[in-house]
Amino acid sequence: MSERRPAVALQPVIDPAGWRAADIGAATIFTLDEHHLAELDAALVRLAKTGIPIVQMRRTDFRFGRLATLLSEVRHQLMDGVGFAQVRNFPVGRYSRWQMAAAYWGLGAYLGKAVMQNAAGHMIGHEKDLGFDTRDPNNRNYHTNQDTDFHAERCDLVSLLCLQPAMSGGELRIVSSITVYNEMLKRRPDLVAEMIKPLYRDRRGEVPAGKQPWYTLPMFCFQNGYLSVRGGGNFVKSAQRFPEVPRLTAAQLEALDLKQQVARENQIAVRLEPGEILFAHSHVILHARTRYEDWPEAERKRHMLRLWLNTDLGFGDSARPLSPEFAEAVQGVVLSTAQPVVPLEAE
Repeated sequence: MSERRPAVALQPVIDPAGWRAADIGAATIFTLDEHHLAELDAALVRLAKTGIPIVQMRRTDFRFGRLATLLSEVRHQLMDGVGFAQVRNFPVGRYSRWQMAAAYWGLGAYLGKAVMQNAAGHMIGHEKDLGFDTRDPNNRNYHTNQDTDFHAERCDLVSLLCLQPAMSGGELRIVSSITVYNEMLKRRPDLVAEMIKPLYRDRRGEVPAGKQPWYTLPMFCFQNGYLSVRGGGNFVKSAQRFPEVPRLTAAQLEALDLKQQVARENQIAVRLEPGEILFAHSHVILHARTRYEDWPEAERKRHMLRLWLNTDLGFGDSARPLSPEFAEAVQGVVLSTAQPVVPLEAE
């Protein structure tokens, strides 16, 4: 589907990002060739000599040519196509950890601007099982081996680079959130109406100065003829721990459950291998992860690098219009107490 029509609440939405599994083909796959890798290598050599920290590197520091053209095509697929893309042949096998992080940062810089992912100020995250207790609502699932529900991150674009897959499990599942909306509308328009209303969401302990430990935002957000979707049903449910937050109604709970059910029915599975990168537009793609079992050797444990990116006005393509409340919610983790850093190991 390449057509887009103005989106109207409680009516079916026609959008290129409203795909089904049968629609997905090779157009979502991009492969780094020897010319792209030569540009990447040259940028790393040049940047290593400057000593500039990764967190201070900008798009102009990488000076890509043919690689910039490929990344422009990736960005078009993210912003105006199906909303996700895979990039293959990233050379994790011959790069040091610093080189991997810097090169990954450089690819991201041609797609958007990195934002903080947690209260520690991490600008590149590490998805790895650190044994965190999932019963604590302030702990994040990416530091566990547990499955996750379908959700979207607090950014415009999210990306994962596979360094090492799990022994078993750990598959990514993605689904068009536009399709989820359309399917829910067919079955239960009354429940879609519940998801257009503001829902209370847990900040999970990452509370900006002057803000409440929760915020409100609809699941289905319409702005200037576009539908953008926020996931995170678990964040909605965990906000119930605050006594001042209104209790979820039976209809809201049913709507959250139906959204997960429809997402599972329309998902596609993505198992990333070393050197493969997934990019997804958070406002039109929901993603989940299956539970996994790790290899016994520490060096073989499942490990993904993660970027949260926000789009800006400097790329020449269209950014999805967002309400002020939605735009604020997807600025990453904004804390005055956190300083941006790029850790090279999971912590």
